[in-house]
Amino acid sequence: MQKADKVELLNLLLNTEIVEPYYSAFLLAEDLIDFLFRNNFFMRLDWSGEDEDGEVIRFLQAYIAKNFNETIELKGEDVYKEIEEKCYYGTLKRGDAPLILFEELDKQLIQKGYQLLFLPTGTDEYTFTVVKQKNFNKLLQLKTVEFEGYPKGNDDLQVIECLKCGALYFPESGDNQDITCDCGNVIKVI
Repeated sequence: MQKADKVELLNLLLNTEIVEPYYSAFLLAEDLIDFLFRNNFFMRLDWSGEDEDGEVIRFLQAYIAKNFNETIELKGEDVYKEIEEKCYYGTLKRGDAPLILFEELDKQLIQKGYQLLFLPTGTDEYTFTVVKQKNFNKLLQLKTVEFEGYPKGNDDLQVIECLKCGALYFPESGDNQDITCDCGNVIKVI
């Protein structure tokens, strides 16, 4: 990633104008994505959901307060009630709760001029942040880092483990081609 691309990415994430000389040292010395994770620009959430209700809301509110100097209120009571009811009646599958939460929070954020932005990592966790809505499409179009909007939940996540070496593979939904692992083992995909 070129230094200018890193500066553009930070400008869009933080909705600011970064003074080039100030960031030159770290941009040349560190990988940007590592920097973003180490400095809590993104939250990681297991595919099955929050450990306790409100984790995502607290992250988003604190992130916006810290990085955009704005205090916003996000309401989660109705979402958590909906999730609880679906669990009670057995209509919620494991892994559905985060998708319901993301959809509702994204609607609320958009009304306030923000939007959820996800970083596809190829793992079974959601990695996301919040950005100014006016910068959302610009970030999606960056060629240096691949971002996406909130996952809609249309596809099932497949995780395949090589029984010989333990390597994990994440094929696209509906992809039934056999996988040849780096260790040489051929994994039959059914």
